[in-house]
Amino acid sequence: FRIDPISSIIFRIVFIKVVGFKTNNKNMKIIMISLLAFITPNIFAGQQAFVTVGQTENCSYQTIQEAHFSGAEEIRVTNEMTYTEEFSIYNETSIIGGYANCQDAINGVIDEVNGEVNRTIWSGEDQRTVLLITAFFNADISISNFSIINGRNESFNQSGGIKVDTLADAPITLTLNNTVLSDNVGHSGGAIYMNDFSTCLLYTSDAAD
Repeated sequence: FRIDPISSIIFRIVFIKVVGFKTNNKNMKIIMISLLAFITPNIFAGQQAFVTVGQTENCSYQTIQEAHFSGAEEIRVTNEMTYTEEFSIYNETSIIGGYANCQDAINGVIDEVNGEVNRTIWSGEDQRTVLLITAFFNADISISNFSIINGRNESFNQSGGIKVDTLADAPITLTLNNTVLSDNVGHSGGAIYMNDFSTCLLYTSDAAD
């Protein structure tokens, strides 16, 4: 189940308003229901199979955040550079690093050195949480072939590496594949902080601070 990030917020607000709205003004209810009907077709529209992120002309995008906003089901990220952008995930997605360039990403060829994946690096530059995950609907999120490093956020209930913050009725399952979190500092977990409504699955991954 996927929606684009902007529509997810609008849909949730409008849905709550329509369901919980109590008024004798029938015209107001008609307007709100019409707005919901207008949004819904866009929410369930088909998405691209995958997009690529890198520095060459044949890449779909140059930043991971732009790629996520596209609504693509899968984001393939090159290891040509260290990514330092402030990044937030809003809905279901699979983000795969470890590609030498966008042509390899298009072809699905992972960059390996002596049998080990050459991971893509995400860095918080010792200034912020590297990755914030906030979803408004149930979501399965997968991160593969990344090194998530140098995150720092010592504010209350914050993490340096990954913070998952969601609602009771919108739990998230976060899966980390061949991903390493290291040298991260946070108030409530250097590597990962998750509230009670979500689950983290680690596969051949290391989540040391």
